[in-house]
Amino acid sequence: MRLADADLDTIERPEAYLFTVAANLIRDRSRRQRVQTNIKNEYAQQPGLGVEFLDPHRVAEGHDMLRELYAALAELPERTRRIFILYRIENVEKKTIAAGLGISENAIEKHIRRAMGFLIERLGARS
Repeated sequence: MRLADADLDTIERPEAYLFTVAANLIRDRSRRQRVQTNIKNEYAQQPGLGVEFLDPHRVAEGHDMLRELYAALAELPERTRRIFILYRIENVEKKTIAAGLGISENAIEKHIRRAMGFLIERLGARS
């Protein structure tokens, strides 16, 4: 990609340019691997984790779970979904949500309970 993006007409020594690009790519890969190894080692030192943090299977499973969560959220009624996201994901206080929507805090709690019940029912079955 770097070669495709380069203006080859302005490069005086193409062989040297190619060598420099290759050397930089190797250096970048080495840095990335060093950072990943440091992160893995740091997590391995944490007591009680007992799992491989950057395991590709866990990452893929996490992506699948997020897709399922988004799909389930999309099935909620608009107002319930909006309230749930504001409260559980955006960390907006119930009274602030209630004031913004012009409804009671009790109504906010009902929407949150409804959303939680639905998500537990929908996603809890996958465990």
